[in-house]
Amino acid sequence: MSLAFPIERPLTRAIGSSVRWDGRRLWTPAALFAGGQQGVWYEPKPEYLYQDAAGTVPVTVDGDPVGLMLDVSGNGNHATQSTSAARPIHSSSAPLQVYDNVDDAMNVTLPAITAATVAIATPTGADIQYPVDLSSGSYTITGSHSGIIIREGELTAAEQQQVTGYLNAQAGV
Repeated sequence: MSLAFPIERPLTRAIGSSVRWDGRRLWTPAALFAGGQQGVWYEPKPEYLYQDAAGTVPVTVDGDPVGLMLDVSGNGNHATQSTSAARPIHSSSAPLQVYDNVDDAMNVTLPAITAATVAIATPTGADIQYPVDLSSGSYTITGSHSGIIIREGELTAAEQQQVTGYLNAQAGV
């Protein structure tokens, strides 16, 4: 039996925006890393953000600088910015992390990945690119966004659809 009404909106309000209903089960980006795949999942919300790179001062209000963004994929590849003047700022509306397009950047160190999928919730919606060469073991985030997913390898068509829906919801489009 299938449901005849959209369930995503009520669940999003009840559980949070990182959960989506795909018609069969609840889906979160954590599913992309369930098999031990390397990468990152950034959801720039206050519970995952700190004003300093050491992670001692939490982000609490709009306009707070972001010096540490926790990786919620379970891989521990946190993004940092140690230079105060180069930190993006937090916003409670999309995009959730705002960069000045001059020197703001978050730096990520991760295992070398020669063919990664990079998916970003831009202000206009999901932007998914493959293959992206991250064999240097680093990635720099420089643009305003409402979420980022980087995973080793190419996403399946179903994963791309789920990621696109998730990122578009994060971007508010």
